[in-house]
Amino acid sequence: MTQKIIILAGDGIGPEVMRETMRVITTAQNIFNVKFDIHHHLIGGASYDAHGEPLTDDVIEACKTANAILLGAVGGPKWADVPYDKRPEAGLLKIRKSLNLLIYALLCCLTHCSTPPHLNLIMCAGWIL
Repeated sequence: MTQKIIILAGDGIGPEVMRETMRVITTAQNIFNVKFDIHHHLIGGASYDAHGEPLTDDVIEACKTANAILLGAVGGPKWADVPYDKRPEAGLLKIRKSLNLLIYALLCCLTHCSTPPHLNLIMCAGWIL
């Protein structure tokens, strides 16, 4: 079964973190024989620069059809003078309200694979409930 994942890389360090996250996803697909349907969309300052909005309605609709949403950091000094309702952080508020999400939680654990290549992984999972 294919799982749809929306990647919202965001701004600042967000895209860098998501590039590494994509490496983990690719490795997981190969090792565990799972399939992910990956879709990249903009949020925050990147979305503001491209569309004049920190989060577009099209992205919200895409998120509603996803099995998972991976969200990177948003914001930065580049957008400090942008009107409040257009600032990157407004995209976070909009996605929370649109998807009826209340709380963000992050859980991490260290795992060890006993079969080659004997990987030690730090797995982090975040949920917005």
